[in-house]
Amino acid sequence: MVSAGGSLREASNRRRFARQSMDCLVQVQPIGSVQPDSPGCSSHCTCHDISDGGIGILADRAYPVKAQLLIVLQCEGRRQTHITSRIGSVVWAKPNSNGQNYRLGIEFRAG
Repeated sequence: MVSAGGSLREASNRRRFARQSMDCLVQVQPIGSVQPDSPGCSSHCTCHDISDGGIGILADRAYPVKAQLLIVLQCEGRRQTHITSRIGSVVWAKPNSNGQNYRLGIEFRAG
């Protein structure tokens, strides 16, 4: 959110962690109680940007704000593939401009 008199650019510069643009495949799995109508695993996700504090992804379905997720990242390096996982919670979600998928902001759990 931008305060009165502030610009969007000023707001984005206040992030606690520097963001890096990466091209990784992402698998998302909800954690906790599974409701019959809750979304399952999303396998068609891509990473937009990532930092020590969180990740921005493009997902094939929306998840509710505060949903706890297991995030598995597969990033191709020059000589090897890097696979890692983190637990995080959705802090924002919105439909993508193409209307076919969703942009999600996920904050990683500390620790």
